[in-house]
Amino acid sequence: MKYIALFLAIFLMAATPVKAETFQGREYLIHISQGVKQPAPLALLLHGGGGRADELRKYTKFHKQAKKYGMSVVYANASDVRIWGDGKSRPDLDKKIGPMPDDTLYLLGLIDHLAEQGIVDPNKVFVAGISNGGTMSMALACKYPDRIAGFAMIATSQPPNFHCRARDGQGPAIGENPLAGTTPGAPAGTIPFGSRTPPVPAIFFNGTDDPLVPFEGGRVSNKKHDNMGAVLGAKRTLRLWSKRNGCKSKTETNLHNRSRNDGTTVTKVDYNNCDAPLQHYIVHGGGHTWLGLKQNHILDKIFGKASRDFSTNKAILEFWAEEVGPRRSQGQW
Repeated sequence: MKYIALFLAIFLMAATPVKAETFQGREYLIHISQGVKQPAPLALLLHGGGGRADELRKYTKFHKQAKKYGMSVVYANASDVRIWGDGKSRPDLDKKIGPMPDDTLYLLGLIDHLAEQGIVDPNKVFVAGISNGGTMSMALACKYPDRIAGFAMIATSQPPNFHCRARDGQGPAIGENPLAGTTPGAPAGTIPFGSRTPPVPAIFFNGTDDPLVPFEGGRVSNKKHDNMGAVLGAKRTLRLWSKRNGCKSKTETNLHNRSRNDGTTVTKVDYNNCDAPLQHYIVHGGGHTWLGLKQNHILDKIFGKASRDFSTNKAILEFWAEEVGPRRSQGQW
């Protein structure tokens, strides 16, 4: 019996308990790994349009791997309509519910709330999201680049009406962010439109056969709405971010096809000599998915194929730990 008790004690110590908390009327789920010194780096996870925090937690299990890197994880919720107010134009949805609020303010408030409690290190905040949550991640990094240590964007690309100003502030090398600009009472870290803005470490994941967000760009649609706005496309988005992050070249590597039955192959693109790290995973034959996870045939038909040649969770965490962490600690941006 004593061995069983010892095993249970070790298991409970290693577990990462989840807590449901509320901030400004919205529930969020937080995982604080046992033994992690606080304040800890934060991974902020954002669900896609129509999703929920608990669904993303169950789907990705990001917290299970994040604890190995000493990170706390928060799965946040959008408003009651389950769409993040990311600044993107969505004609069909806008007609029904009107313009969306600026959710960058909510997320910055949530980060500040956690920092005030001593739970997270406000200088080590990373954000990742899929689809609408990915665009929201970019919105947060674009408007508050001094507050976000890095972001990950999955299964989406940059909308044409949504951009970040170039680092030198000399005209819209990537365009004008509709959420940008300082307003009275704006949170600390707001970058005034037109000023010099720091580069932002970024990692992107796109499937070439995404049935909802076209890889080559164009109109975004789903079963309920035919016009959910548009995107520039994956490669054009990366060209713009390569310019924004000051990258000089890139190297493409075809990853080992570990799962030959999933109908996908993966090319990893590393951008070189950048002011801030930049990576892109192109999943040939892949769909609108969090790559590396198993899914059934029904989901394959709805969202397209999910590659199992690599883990999105691992790729994001290694990028943040190996690329972003050391360079940021050395004061390189």
